[in-house]
Amino acid sequence: GFALSGGCLRTSTAWTEALPRVGVNDVVLYNIFAKGYEVNDFVDALSHLINGANGKVNVMLTLDSAPYSEMTLEKRDTLEPKYHAACAYINRFAPDDYTDYYGMIIRLINALSAKGLLQYISWQLWQEPDSDKYFHGNINQFKVITTVKFDAVVTTNYPIYIGDFTSRKLKQEYRDYVATDAVFNRPYVHYSTSLYPEVKNALTDYNA
Repeated sequence: GFALSGGCLRTSTAWTEALPRVGVNDVVLYNIFAKGYEVNDFVDALSHLINGANGKVNVMLTLDSAPYSEMTLEKRDTLEPKYHAACAYINRFAPDDYTDYYGMIIRLINALSAKGLLQYISWQLWQEPDSDKYFHGNINQFKVITTVKFDAVVTTNYPIYIGDFTSRKLKQEYRDYVATDAVFNRPYVHYSTSLYPEVKNALTDYNA
């Protein structure tokens, strides 16, 4: 398997040409809503990757960012300085408008469907949201944004993965939410631990 930023597909054809040649069958894509990236451009690049592999590839799309909006200094300065640089191209705060965010995911789904790509897709709702590096919000915002994501991707009838938490067991309230909320206790919702074995034990211990 291989994980990379969705932007790599849009800025260079090297990835879409190289991955099939080296026999990569499982690809995880992050940052698919980064600054300047249009949904149709991303789907075109993804189509090139999948078709280049003759359809012999599985793609997990991680909804780990909100639509990009210009970051105010006031908003950026709520973060530790080491995270400031990323604010120039990715929005890991909660969306400014949840309805718009839902609509953006639906537009992505429709574009994938129009290209005949949904059969290759699974969804990951987040990646390590209990780390300030990957989610710049609070637990209440996290609950709303997760529900919005779920409500959008569940319409595709394709696998949904919860995503992993950090192996350091940060922010227990995030794990409590996932362990107790009914939306996650469904047969087609899975943990992503097979993709990230380094956190498997931490999640297994918690959910025992």
